[in-house]
Amino acid sequence: MRLMHLSRWSGLTVTLFFASGGGAVAEAYPDRPIRLVVQSVPGGTSDQIARMITSELETKLGRNLIVDNRAGASGIIATEIVARAQPDGYTLLHTTAAFVTNSALGRKLPYDVQRDFSPISNVALGTGYLLVVNPSVQANSVQELVALAKSGTLSYGSPGVGNILHLVSELFNASAGTRILHVPYKSSGLVMNGLVSGEIKIAFSTPVVSLPQLKTGKLRALAFTGSARLPGMPDLPTVAEAGVPDFVVNGGWQGWVAPVRVSPKIIETLHRNLRDVTHGVRMRTYLIESGYQPLGNDPREFKVFIASELDRYKKIVQSANIKLE
Repeated sequence: MRLMHLSRWSGLTVTLFFASGGGAVAEAYPDRPIRLVVQSVPGGTSDQIARMITSELETKLGRNLIVDNRAGASGIIATEIVARAQPDGYTLLHTTAAFVTNSALGRKLPYDVQRDFSPISNVALGTGYLLVVNPSVQANSVQELVALAKSGTLSYGSPGVGNILHLVSELFNASAGTRILHVPYKSSGLVMNGLVSGEIKIAFSTPVVSLPQLKTGKLRALAFTGSARLPGMPDLPTVAEAGVPDFVVNGGWQGWVAPVRVSPKIIETLHRNLRDVTHGVRMRTYLIESGYQPLGNDPREFKVFIASELDRYKKIVQSANIKLE
């Protein structure tokens, strides 16, 4: 009986020790570098934004943040890495709308976006995309582009099947009554290369990726997909203003998630610092100029947002009759 009595108290002591240790670890967080997995190649929109955030966040947290680019399979590779990582707060995911579009398309995924992750914060919400064309395209407006597309064969590019820009482009086809052909690429940078070279003629693109090419005259912008005009290009009409009244897409988003079961204290530490960085003068200015609305909302709000986005993109897939190729 005495042995049983001691064993019981020893077990309790061990349990209390680990519980106390877990709390101490959470309170000391972070005590080593943090790995941020990004779904795109270096230079892509999400990579640029992720690197801007990490450079600011390193100062606040006092630790290095290592950006780990794991492009491929429309973001699935990067997302699976984080889903399978230790839930200690040292492996995080910088994700985009691809987080939900892969599920909306009915892909068989090695994770569940609503079950296997702890939302941290939706850092920024896109206000829309630019409709850009190669200068050789004989169209100076959306209506002229639609007429040209209906009279001949045109092609558009996107960073892969199921990518948000693929969905936006197919939704445009459905709304405008066109059949512009899809040419998938491996990254948004390669889409820009194909567009500048004339390999493809049209693309929807984030402002941060296409603005350098627009400034040098290598591309032309015909419209902006948002519900309002892009602040940095006030003379450029929205697609709805330019002749496709039912077509409004306010853009994707940039958010951070962690593996499920990460300590709530760690999640709150990350959220609080991300919110502060997002609304700092440097980051806020960069995001607005890039066509994003700075957010930094809390984990509960982000969880609700993810659920609503999943439902929204399922409806877009159905409306545009998009099927996996």
